[in-house]
Amino acid sequence: LAIARTRALAEPLLLASGAAFQSRICELLDDVRTRLPKGSESRSCLVLAALRGASCELASFGDAFAFRAGSPLPLMQQNTILVGSERGPGQIAPARWHTSFERAKRERIALVSDGVINFTPDPSLIPGSLSGFATDLECARELALAALRAGAADNVAVAAFSGDTDV
Repeated sequence: LAIARTRALAEPLLLASGAAFQSRICELLDDVRTRLPKGSESRSCLVLAALRGASCELASFGDAFAFRAGSPLPLMQQNTILVGSERGPGQIAPARWHTSFERAKRERIALVSDGVINFTPDPSLIPGSLSGFATDLECARELALAALRAGAADNVAVAAFSGDTDV
């Protein structure tokens, strides 16, 4: 049931862009918040990307980050919006949590959780390393393993993608 629900929620995100994408993100986070048990203190970071040909649209919450190969800074700076908190993204200017850009052909993007950022000795080196891997899987695996070797015990997640822009 959880996989079917996730797919049902993901498809509209992929089809929406700009203000519609932002609205769908707000709906998704509101849905998560309302499903938490009453009185729950559960909070989480989240970074989402929708890749449509050469276009990439991002939403980032908390201290999860997105990097672009060769770009020295994260695509988004951390913010105080956490999934599950009462203060949702609809109450904050979208520029704090949303961005979009055009990707070069086969340009690799990596989405990383706070466990990776907090245990990578120099996160500014992540963008430069993205193009050094043969596959997206190898890139994601090595970034996660580096964080685990450095002492990360949880919240270690990486998604890397560099698919052709004409697909």
